[in-house]
Amino acid sequence: MTKKNQKILHLSAVFGILLISFFAWNTFVLFPIKIFVVLLHEMSHGIVAVFTGGKIISIEVTEYLGGITTTEGGNIILIASSGYLGSVAIGTLLFYSSFDKKLSIWFTTGLAILLVIFTANFLIGTISQITAILAAVILIISPRYFNAIVNQILLQAIGLVSVFYVLIDMKEDLLSGNAYQTDSNLLESLTSIPSSFIAIFWISISIIVIYFLVKKLVMAK
Repeated sequence: MTKKNQKILHLSAVFGILLISFFAWNTFVLFPIKIFVVLLHEMSHGIVAVFTGGKIISIEVTEYLGGITTTEGGNIILIASSGYLGSVAIGTLLFYSSFDKKLSIWFTTGLAILLVIFTANFLIGTISQITAILAAVILIISPRYFNAIVNQILLQAIGLVSVFYVLIDMKEDLLSGNAYQTDSNLLESLTSIPSSFIAIFWISISIIVIYFLVKKLVMAK
C-alpha cells in the first residue's frame, strides 16, 4: 500500500468514527469509546474537586451514557465547569500524543494509572469499573504493542470524540429540554449566567478545538 493510500485509509477511519458518533451517539455502535469518554468527563469533576480542597465521594457511569459525580467541598463553580474542560483538555492531549510515540507512552500510562486509582477508590457500579480497567489495559498496550497507525487512529478517534462529547452533552442535556440536573443548569444556578449562554460558550470552544485537531490531522505527514 502506498503512503498516500495509507493516509486516505487513516483519515477515513478517524473521520468515520467521528461521523458515526455524530449520527449514532445513542446507539451501541461505538459504545466502548463513548462510555469511556463519559467516564473521563466525570473524572474531571472529581479531579478538580480534590484540587480545590474538596473530596470525591463516588463516580458512576451508566450503560445509558449518563454519569454522576458526587463530591464534598471544593469550589463548586470550578467543579461544575470541569467536566466540559476535562473533556476538551484530555481529548486534545490524547490526540496530540498520538503523533509522538514517547509522548504517547507517557501520557497513556499516566492516564491508565489514574484510571486504576479511581477504580480502586471512587468508581461504583460494574459498568464504571469494567470500563476503567479495560481502558487502562488498552492504554498501556496500545502505544507499546499495537501497530503505529492503529495506535494513532485509536488515540485520535478517542481524542476527537472526547472533544465532540461537549457538543453532545449540550444537545442531550440542554437543547433537548431534559428536566434533570445538568452541569449547565447547575452553573446557571450558581452564577446567574443563563444556561443557553454557557451552552453557546462550550459549543464554540468544542467546535474551535475540533477544527484545529482536524486541521492537524489532515496536514500531518
